[in-house]
Amino acid sequence: MILIVLLWLSLLLFIAAQMAAASRLAIAVSTNMRGNAIAHAEADGAANGRAG
Repeated sequence: MILIVLLWLSLLLFIAAQMAAASRLAIAVSTNMRGNAIAHAEADGAANGRAG
């Protein structure tokens, strides 16, 4: 019985770790996209003669 509980617990911890890793990856990707959008907007402003 204890073995079954430990196996379920390890499975749940594995799933939680995978979700945390996926969340960190999604945050990193969105941060990178935001930085690229800001840089693009600043470049557009500079090309059009407006200060950023």
